[in-house]
Amino acid sequence: MDFYGYSSEWQRAVIEYPVFRTKGGKRVKKLLIYILIFMLSISAAACGNSEKKDNGVKSKNELEGTVVVWSYGTAAKALQDAGNRFVKNHPKVKVEVKEIKENSYYDSIVVTLSSGIDMPDIFTTEGERVQYLASRFPGKLQELSEEVASNKDDYLKSKLFELSVNKKIYGYPWTSEPIAVFYREDMFKAAEISAEDIKTWEQYIDAGKSLAAYNKSDTKMLAVNDVEWLYRILLCQLGTGYFDNEGKPVFDSVDSIKAATMAKTLKDSNLVYSYSDLNSLISGIKNGKVAALPMDVSLVKVLKEQCGELNGKWAVMELPAFEFGGKTAASSGGLDIMVTTGAKNNKAAQEFARYAVKDTNVLSDMLIKNGLLSCYTPFFNELFFQNKVSYFNGQRTWRIFSKISKDVKEINHTENYVETQQSVKEALDKVIEKNEDIKTTLEELQKNTRGRYGKE
Repeated sequence: MDFYGYSSEWQRAVIEYPVFRTKGGKRVKKLLIYILIFMLSISAAACGNSEKKDNGVKSKNELEGTVVVWSYGTAAKALQDAGNRFVKNHPKVKVEVKEIKENSYYDSIVVTLSSGIDMPDIFTTEGERVQYLASRFPGKLQELSEEVASNKDDYLKSKLFELSVNKKIYGYPWTSEPIAVFYREDMFKAAEISAEDIKTWEQYIDAGKSLAAYNKSDTKMLAVNDVEWLYRILLCQLGTGYFDNEGKPVFDSVDSIKAATMAKTLKDSNLVYSYSDLNSLISGIKNGKVAALPMDVSLVKVLKEQCGELNGKWAVMELPAFEFGGKTAASSGGLDIMVTTGAKNNKAAQEFARYAVKDTNVLSDMLIKNGLLSCYTPFFNELFFQNKVSYFNGQRTWRIFSKISKDVKEINHTENYVETQQSVKEALDKVIEKNEDIKTTLEELQKNTRGRYGKE
């Protein structure tokens, strides 16, 4: 720095240049200060960029590498779409989604977690299986207690509960499957049936009989391809499951017997349309054989895409209760996103998982394109949920499902859910198809389950 305070020749040149002097030779001090600040900031930035480039130093927050994701069906497609968005913000990251056939998916998960070989960074799982996987494969799933619990109010309570194993949280809550009754509004009106007047399952059955009589046909009010699914939905509606909060089986409980009895009553009412796969269900809907059916939110997408000719003829209502004023909310489950401890790019994997779970643009696309409803509750505050859906005659369908999902009770699936499910199916087959006594059959199931897992 010289006598006049100039630290470089370019500063001297700028200050001495005639344009910066008044007629009397006085400098315009205020303008000079602004120019000096501007030029110095450019110089500092240039030096910083040059240093970063020369030394090859990466930003500590910069993500890179490949994130391997396993999933199946529409969930895999939703995660691929999320991945395509994610890499636009993180160009050094590559998201590879491996779509596995659903009928072999969980076998593949068990094999990779057992061996520890070729584990994905991320995989999806049904919420009912989380405790089973965390208990059977300790140390293979990333614990996320601190992060997820600190934001617990941002997730559905029922979904957060299923991720908790021994007071630790594994995975991110992702999707929910709230159940409502989809019904043909035009058929109901023609038969003078008011959906608003149907408050109980008994009234629902009566409405179905009236509709069948009016149409002089076998019009059905339920569509079922798995009686265990129906029994589980009814249990959820009553606020319970296979096990209580202490992990003890409760098949012989009052609620369990009530749910099985209702499942049989519905089946015996001749109002059930039995289908084997989605194509046969769509066929029944298109042919007018199905006038109503309890189903999860994904049916919205199916109807809009594959039954366009029925636009404006469908509506949605909450499930009937077991008794007047009883509980109506139920869910058939939903998926969670798990991060493995063997993730080669753990930081990128967790960041992508957070993005897939929380980004509202991703969640909107996921619902519209894939029929998957998020369980991230701030998303429900989006104006999107106030939109009227033209297919459902201007009904605010998304708002109905978001409300139902919030009211679903926490269910303790335990680590024994997966192994117990087949026994439940066999017991229900005895009750519904072979007409064996409900109470006796469930008491036998209770005894066998308790003996198998040693829980009194």
